[in-house]
Amino acid sequence: MVHEIIMPALGMTQDTGVIVKWCKQAGDLIATSDIIAEVETDKTTMEIEAGYDGVVAFLKAEIGIPVPVGEMIALLATTHEEAVKFAQGPAPARASEADVAASCEVLASPRGAQSELPSPLRTPATGPALQTELQPARILASPKARRLARKRGINLQTLVAQGIRQPFHVSDLDAIPSTVIEPLAVIDELQMQVTTEIFDGFHARIITQTEARPTVGWFMAALVAGAFRKATGGDWQSKVGLHLKSFDVGGDDMVMQNPDLSGLRGIREMDPETPVELVLIDLSTSRLTEYRPGQRHAVPTLIMNRTPDRRFFKFALYYPVDHLSRVVAVQLLNNLVERVEDPFIQIL
Repeated sequence: MVHEIIMPALGMTQDTGVIVKWCKQAGDLIATSDIIAEVETDKTTMEIEAGYDGVVAFLKAEIGIPVPVGEMIALLATTHEEAVKFAQGPAPARASEADVAASCEVLASPRGAQSELPSPLRTPATGPALQTELQPARILASPKARRLARKRGINLQTLVAQGIRQPFHVSDLDAIPSTVIEPLAVIDELQMQVTTEIFDGFHARIITQTEARPTVGWFMAALVAGAFRKATGGDWQSKVGLHLKSFDVGGDDMVMQNPDLSGLRGIREMDPETPVELVLIDLSTSRLTEYRPGQRHAVPTLIMNRTPDRRFFKFALYYPVDHLSRVVAVQLLNNLVERVEDPFIQIL
């Protein structure tokens, strides 16, 4: 039996992914939990598990070349004999239609994600997402060139805008005049963890004892906005724009104005003149274990997830240091943890 590994959909707006590293080669033995490759999207880099025991028969995708979501990137075989059979022929999907129809099983399981992602994840989001920021054009560059660009603080998007031809290689970066280099934003990171027991109990009471039906992300957005307002010294008259986004199928994706002041029964429409000051990404209801925003994000981004035992929230705040000071960032997380531990603070 053979098993196809396809390019997984690691986000709702992802169309392609890039193999940045093959952790196994053709002919290697592989276990279910072994990492076979590292995949990079526009937003993050994630490890892809094999999902089956067997032998690597065929590596189809080339390192550094964009591959559409759903296309085969590798093939696993049960035995060495099967691996040799498929390695010596053309691409497995075309080598033998009978073999493929009878024995292939599709697998796309990033670490911590479900084995087969629902098809809606492969459709670009149509909600009020920050399209220009979250969906930039794909930049073609070798992995070594990408690493060098990050090390030197070179924004590859700026080079594209300057008309410099892709794909980028190390020699291209060495020849670029300093006058066209735009430094990347310096992103700092803070993490905190807090028990979910009180929050979950309070949220359950709201659901069962009132007519309000806020999702976990919606309720958390209110706490985050209140924590942000206090940390930045804003009063009730100031406007806080927050973009709430969930990677779960059918999850929240909305731009909210003052969610901490809007109450639990409705969402105040975002004033077009009010900028988004904070992005809240809710992974707590998805199987994704991690998300890291790229250096294109000029807005502080807060990632919310749960520990595997569901007993704790994990918060990771990524913020440009020229947009938010470390003191304010720490205060934001402290204020948020206080609210999660005692949601009545939000009401008072």
